[in-house]
Amino acid sequence: MKDSGCEVPEYMLKLKKTHKTVKKKLEKTEMPRAQVDTTPVYEKYQTDKLKRKMKRKLKKTLNGQQKDGTDKPKRKDRKFIKKDQNATKT
Repeated sequence: MKDSGCEVPEYMLKLKKTHKTVKKKLEKTEMPRAQVDTTPVYEKYQTDKLKRKMKRKLKKTLNGQQKDGTDKPKRKDRKFIKKDQNATKT
C-alpha cells in the first residue's frame, strides 16, 4: 500500500507480521457466528402467545389448590355458598 503511494498510519507499519501457520489455521477454522433464525415473526409471536396462555392456565390451577390437595371453590361458587348459608339461617 505504501509503495503504491497510499497513506499508511505509522502504527500499522510497526505491527508484527503473522506467521504462515497462523494464517493457515485462520483459513481452516470457521468464524464464530450467531445462528440465523428463519421462522417468521408472526409465527414466533403466536407460539409465544400460546406459551404465555398455557403458563397462566397452569398458574391458575396451581393457585386454586390448597396445601392438602383439595380444590377451593371458585369465586362464583363461593357467592352461591354464602347465599345458601344465609338462606338456611333465616
